[in-house]
Amino acid sequence: MQYAKNLPRAPDQQFGIICRESAPATFHALHPSFHIETVGGSERDLSSLVAIAEISSVKGKDFREKIRWFRSKCDAMKLDYRIHGHIEIDVRRDHILQDSVDSVLSIPQKDLPLLWNIGFCTERFDFLHGLTGRAPEWFEMVTERLFDPLNRLWQESNDGQNTRLLINPWSGIAFDGNDGDYFRFAGRMVGKAIFDGRIIPLQISSYFFKVLTGHPVTLSDLKQVDKELFESIEFLENNMYLESSGLNFTLRESVPFEAEMQSIELVPFGAIIEVTHKNLNEYKISVAKHVMFDRVGRQLRQLIYGVYEVVPKALLSVFEPDEFEALLCGYSGNGHIAGLESI
Repeated sequence: MQYAKNLPRAPDQQFGIICRESAPATFHALHPSFHIETVGGSERDLSSLVAIAEISSVKGKDFREKIRWFRSKCDAMKLDYRIHGHIEIDVRRDHILQDSVDSVLSIPQKDLPLLWNIGFCTERFDFLHGLTGRAPEWFEMVTERLFDPLNRLWQESNDGQNTRLLINPWSGIAFDGNDGDYFRFAGRMVGKAIFDGRIIPLQISSYFFKVLTGHPVTLSDLKQVDKELFESIEFLENNMYLESSGLNFTLRESVPFEAEMQSIELVPFGAIIEVTHKNLNEYKISVAKHVMFDRVGRQLRQLIYGVYEVVPKALLSVFEPDEFEALLCGYSGNGHIAGLESI
């Protein structure tokens, strides 16, 4: 089975974003999840694979047991290449990213669990490597280019300490509106790596792992994204002159190719809503929601959807965010989780 470049892709209209709101008191309650809802029936039927009660039970187990359970479920989803064939992906080394995006996005979702055999054009098949023998090299080369901030899909965080990758809100400008394909491809690559048990040493902001595992994103997560902004809005708590400061529900941002800063309304008619101590918490929530979700929602939706195309979100929900990061990256922002290599 082979998939060449430039085959038709699934339409973007198959899914949408739902931001569930239950109470406006805190960011934790306001934004408990960034939920991807599939409209076109692309969610996998897990009834024969796992029960809800089983997922609840696994959530209470330790990390090693969770990984064993997760890998057993992934193994159950895999298709025997001797019966179902395999996917042949051929790329040019000097166009490896674009060729890989075109090839991987052309694979129907139902075939993603198949074995991927990677080949480099003009290079003869190496029988010593066999099927999937080039996959580690390909994964390393593609992810290195895909997550390089210089390609303007990603940008580095401003947390004052550890540099982590964030989605570039203006990635659409650099890719002429086609950046969604790259983020969906990134999601499929992350999903495939987890599905196959590969490690990708990425430094991605930890709130992404919260979103992927269904954990609530809190106001404190903004600190890792933009420490200066986080500290500035936290400082307002003790500002006795807040009511007379002229601050409203807007946020000023720099825009590429624009000489002046742009004022963004965080809520409808935000420019005429003054910030007071009474609505300060709502203001802080609105800032965090804009920075971490609203301005990158289009890209984040594609990224998460790509992951879920390969690994059902129900299986990922058993992990804590730092466990998921360790599963993908071999470590977490809270430190290395021991025992991963021996499982």
